[in-house]
Amino acid sequence: MAINTPATSYVLGVQTPLTLLLCRCPSLSLFDSSLSSTDTIAYCSTAMAINTPATSYQQEDEALHYTIIKVARDKDLAEQIGRDIYFDLVDHDKVRKFRIHKQMPFNLFKEEVAKEFGIPVQFQRLWIWAKRQNHTYRPSRPLTPQEESESVGQCSKVSNNMLELFLEVEFGPNLRPIPPPEKTNEDILLFFKLYDPEKQEIRLFVKKSSQPVDILAKLNQFAGFPLDEELEIYEEVKFEPVVMCYRIVKMSSFQSNLIGDGDIICFQKSTPPEMDKGCKYPDVPSFLNYVHNRRVVHFHSLEKPMEEDFCLELSKLHTYNDVVERLAQHIGLESPTKIRLTAHNCYSQQPMPQPIKYQGVEHLTEMLTHNNQSSDVLYYEVLDIPLPELERLGLKTLKIAFHHATKDEVGIYSIILPKQSTVGDVINELKTKVELSHPNAELRLLEVFDHKIYKIPEEEKNLGLDDILIHVYHFTKVTVLNQTVEQVKNFGKPFVLVIHGGETLAEVKIRIQNKLQVPDEEISKWKFAFLSLGRPEYLQDSDIVSSRFQRRDVYGAWEQYLGLEHSDKAPKRAHAANQAAQETLESMASNVGNVTASREMQNGDLDGPASPAVDRTLRRLSAAEDLLKSTSAREPSVEALAALDTVSRYARSSLDTLSTNGAYEEFKAAMKLLTEQGMIHSTITSMLKDLLSSLEGEMPKYVAAVKELAQAEDFAVEHEEIKVKMGLAMQTCQERKDIVANYDAKVTELEAELARVNAQLAQVKTERAEAMANLETAVDEMEPHKQRFADSSLKSENLIVRQATLTLQNCGSVGIWAVLQDVLKKYFKF
Repeated sequence: MAINTPATSYVLGVQTPLTLLLCRCPSLSLFDSSLSSTDTIAYCSTAMAINTPATSYQQEDEALHYTIIKVARDKDLAEQIGRDIYFDLVDHDKVRKFRIHKQMPFNLFKEEVAKEFGIPVQFQRLWIWAKRQNHTYRPSRPLTPQEESESVGQCSKVSNNMLELFLEVEFGPNLRPIPPPEKTNEDILLFFKLYDPEKQEIRLFVKKSSQPVDILAKLNQFAGFPLDEELEIYEEVKFEPVVMCYRIVKMSSFQSNLIGDGDIICFQKSTPPEMDKGCKYPDVPSFLNYVHNRRVVHFHSLEKPMEEDFCLELSKLHTYNDVVERLAQHIGLESPTKIRLTAHNCYSQQPMPQPIKYQGVEHLTEMLTHNNQSSDVLYYEVLDIPLPELERLGLKTLKIAFHHATKDEVGIYSIILPKQSTVGDVINELKTKVELSHPNAELRLLEVFDHKIYKIPEEEKNLGLDDILIHVYHFTKVTVLNQTVEQVKNFGKPFVLVIHGGETLAEVKIRIQNKLQVPDEEISKWKFAFLSLGRPEYLQDSDIVSSRFQRRDVYGAWEQYLGLEHSDKAPKRAHAANQAAQETLESMASNVGNVTASREMQNGDLDGPASPAVDRTLRRLSAAEDLLKSTSAREPSVEALAALDTVSRYARSSLDTLSTNGAYEEFKAAMKLLTEQGMIHSTITSMLKDLLSSLEGEMPKYVAAVKELAQAEDFAVEHEEIKVKMGLAMQTCQERKDIVANYDAKVTELEAELARVNAQLAQVKTERAEAMANLETAVDEMEPHKQRFADSSLKSENLIVRQATLTLQNCGSVGIWAVLQDVLKKYFKF
């Protein structure tokens, strides 16, 4: 549909409404697959390139001789705005692309456009796109006749070897293309978007006019409104990092508002006050801000972290209270304070070890960002008591896997109790949540770590004089890299078993088979062994099991237990080790200072945030101490004594000393000599090698972090300098704003006496336009400083991140070094 007038012409870009709901559409094909015999060689070679993988030589040849031209039309803008995009005009990756030889004359390319779109060459006007200083991308100017007479390669140089064009087409009353009107310096190409706050829909119109003030009636006609409908008009300026959309005074011209080719004008009906109260987004700026800030968040129950429950559309600006209120409303929970949220770990794809504290973050963006990685997942759990009260009282949440007498796991339960509670309190609370075989059934609480039982808080009842309570673990043998000796590796879920005096392995085997519900064919392949200090002693069916076990409680990594050797058929989780390491680092990160973590290690406080790392370290250290007391070294050689002196000297040093001047290499060589000379018992050699390997992995990170911190010292100074420049630019901008305000006052005063001072009014308007231009210049001058200021702020933030990273890495490195120092000092007694 087109309307022709003596001075202007209008083009209606779309006739159907485009809903604002965001939907994902499949990407358009790069090229059309339907080619006729009359198509040019450029198109045929394109089809061949798609079907035949190109070699690097072919790719270089194509880049040298061919270019890609993307042509956007009214139809593309109409199909995308309100569906795929809301800001700017078009996604160029989804428009028609032409692969053209660079030597082809541009006029011949226009013939290819005519074949593709059915628009004769004489009715085409092609505009080139340009990126503005505010990072928007708009049509800038039409191609000149001189440029269209050149080759495609010469034109593509204008746009960095890839040409992006907008095809302007004018339609007559019969909806057939007509020659575009001549464009003078007074004409501007404008793009219009219509917003309906009631339907929340948007439509696109394309318009060019020498007098934009005259289009209001035409816009009403295009939109299907009464011709006297009141309209509100806005200019869409930019959308990053924040949305800028300003109201335009209807009585002023577009020229006086510094609006030119490619600018976007949004318009809507004037909304009455009562509609403002009933509509979420009554005007264009509020709607565009909503679109810019909205986030679709996927919520998972913390009890089933791998299963998505539902999605909610939220805003990046939502506060902590806003998020939990929306969540409570969705799941039908009366009190939002009973919801506890946990962030998502983008690296392990699992929940973070520590939940989000009550009002611990300000906005939704902080909940979804972790180590500069953004996520769209949050985990939630519903507590029995409000989260603020739980944190105020210092309550502890335990997750307990409940099993019957057989191997079957019934369920996992969360128990919330004060940190001072006893194991008996935990068991009594658990009894209220599980279904027992009878009211007086006894429960046992076991602590499991690395598929082994480390504590039995409750003594076994009703044991006979010859009865023994033993640990039973599953194990298999694995060969460690660079080692020929097989080592024992535990897996699966351990359990405890009562062994009666004089009971043979054959009798114990039957009870274990019944407990684990293993078929006869399967258990016949199993081997049963007594393990002490990690060495298996295989048992025969006639062996008395109780004779192998000491009558005392033994804890640690080399305790005595009955082992069940068979293959591990459980599915492997490739990220399990990474998750454990991540949990350790994140737990220790909550204590930024390594002093706090060190004190927790010394005091054995397992309730602190670093408890996973502390717990593991103490157990390994306890096992190493028990082993060192029962071992002795060979008679040392002269070289071994010298190596021992080297090790003792560096063991007293700090991590900084060890990481400089080749000290670490000398220390490693001495340790290697001591192990080869037999001065260190073979049973702890593996442990010391593991500690050295861990320290070697941490050392480069520690050294690199120290260097980064030294390089980052100048960031603060640069940040302050840019702040000063930014302040001067802002001051200049304010002065220009004051000038504009003064001229606005003069315009208002002179308009009252328009008949008498027409000449003076024209002069003032000219001065005001110049002031507006100066203001725009000032704003443009401020933009680079603003970006540099933002970059410097980011650098300052990066400085904090590096400092935290250094502390974290230092904490991890120092922790490993401290363990190694302790072992060496106790072994060599220095």
